[in-house]
Amino acid sequence: MTPYLARRLVAVSERLDGINFVAFDKEDYEREGKAATVHMWLREVIEECRFLGLDATLISATLLLEEVARLPCDDVFDRVNMLREVFHRETVQIRLFFIPATKQSYLLESSPCGSLVADKFPKANYQISEAAKCFATDRYTACVFHLMRALEHGLRAVSSGLGMADPIGVERNWGNMLKAIKDKLGSNNSSRRRKWKVEKEFYEKAYAFLEGVRGPLRNATMHVEADYDEQGALDIFNATSTFMRHISTRLTE
Repeated sequence: MTPYLARRLVAVSERLDGINFVAFDKEDYEREGKAATVHMWLREVIEECRFLGLDATLISATLLLEEVARLPCDDVFDRVNMLREVFHRETVQIRLFFIPATKQSYLLESSPCGSLVADKFPKANYQISEAAKCFATDRYTACVFHLMRALEHGLRAVSSGLGMADPIGVERNWGNMLKAIKDKLGSNNSSRRRKWKVEKEFYEKAYAFLEGVRGPLRNATMHVEADYDEQGALDIFNATSTFMRHISTRLTE
């Protein structure tokens, strides 16, 4: 999806109106050298039509640009009127979708959770970025789906950070992975390692979040048991951002 500012489409119409206006007065057109302005405006129309895929308008504008230097003022006026008609008919097919200003950052920001998360978790950041685009375009359940995929990268990082082997096969199931993490936390809590006393709060906080997400969010989303509205998706987006920033202070993919 390519962002497009509506004012660019308006500018094409304004340029065609402007050419029509300067060609209206024959004496003024010739005396003031308005032909150069017409050339410049036609080139702008051509570039915009090429970008938008307005093929009929593009062909008409290109032909007019090639011939305008040889045309009498009256002919320029008539040809531009014809060009305007082609443009108006062709733009009926264009659909512009409005993104509110409050959501544009979700659409355009490549690192929605910040540079630290993007650096430490590039794969998760991709999923979060996709989630943000879905949020901006009102695809709220799809937004949560991508967030759950991002959290899976976080889950595996927590497991790896605890020194656990990367699970394979059925062991990659969230339930099995979280049970293994819980057992590991219990084992570490029983030890007297000084390093664990420093890490304990970090990992327990990460585990608590993932366990809280698993049932009501992750499983429900992946097994089509839940749909989300804007507020629900935003709450999960913000919670995911908080979690990813938390684990990025110590872990990486």
